[in-house]
Amino acid sequence: MLSIAAFQAYLRRSVAPLREVIEIAPFTLFFSRNSTEAYYNYAVPNQPLGGDLAAPLAALRHVFAAHACQPRFEFIAEYAPDLPAALEAHGFAEESRLQLLVCTPATLAPPAVRPDLRVVTLDQHAPAEALRENMNVNELGFDPNAAPVGLAEADDFRYRLGNGRMFTAYLDGQAAGAGMYTAPLDGLTELVGIATLPEFRRRGVAAALTAHAAQEAFAHGAAAVFLSAADAQAGRVYERVGFQPRATVVSLLG
Repeated sequence: MLSIAAFQAYLRRSVAPLREVIEIAPFTLFFSRNSTEAYYNYAVPNQPLGGDLAAPLAALRHVFAAHACQPRFEFIAEYAPDLPAALEAHGFAEESRLQLLVCTPATLAPPAVRPDLRVVTLDQHAPAEALRENMNVNELGFDPNAAPVGLAEADDFRYRLGNGRMFTAYLDGQAAGAGMYTAPLDGLTELVGIATLPEFRRRGVAAALTAHAAQEAFAHGAAAVFLSAADAQAGRVYERVGFQPRATVVSLLG
């Protein structure tokens, strides 16, 4: 069984090529190159730690301020169990706590094949229009008021996709759901951004998309696929197709 440290290491390594990386020992800071939103800018611990962190946190706050970002941490709680309390002692407050679930080839339980529901796999060589459709479904699945994704933005994303894959689910011929997995590293990959358009929810789209993505990841050499569930209802969907609860991803804002 893969260790909690292996999952934390994957989260660190997979995001590094997409961000500006700054080391403030004992933390690593990741900054988006085009957004100051808290979600895209955060720090992770370099090792399990706790206790008095006044000096490194002061330096960390200075760097976040220089980037016009709010200080934020995101990490697997079981990897550094004493860190949340240490951060809260220095003015941080918990933002979210998400369940991390893991699937392996042995636990995968794909739903029955349905003629009205299919999932298409996209790689970095896919047409820009197909990438844009996927990205628009994903954006609208999380925010019905999201601005449309343009072809140039979709074309740019292909270079960041690397060895990852994007997935678009079609129900009765209409694009209904989207998601992707990030580039596999050391046998691990993360399934992210699973979204279903509001009018297609509770019709098996997320389950089919999740299972298909996991199958694709295993076919390309992954030994395990993991994801974070936004809430208990989403967690139950993932558990039905073979994902099992393993840990907790916590984020804190300063």
